[in-house]
Amino acid sequence: MAETAYLAENSIAYQSLFDQLRQLTPRPTETAETLAMSAVAASIEQGAGAIIVLSTSGISARFLSKFRPQCPIICGMFSILLSS
Repeated sequence: MAETAYLAENSIAYQSLFDQLRQLTPRPTETAETLAMSAVAASIEQGAGAIIVLSTSGISARFLSKFRPQCPIICGMFSILLSS
């Protein structure tokens, strides 16, 4: 099963998939979505091993995953607690 998943992931043409997804995205985009597009474009261009994102809600990681980067997305979550 792992070999099947590996072969399937390796058969995806990530650059052309990213270009298609970017073209299909309605304009104007939210700032977080624009940053996600830029991060994925940079990861493809530089051959990044991973994209690391810090988030309080997880929306940034979701936007990144929408554009299907070839490398893994590592999301660090944190919350701010206020005491009275």
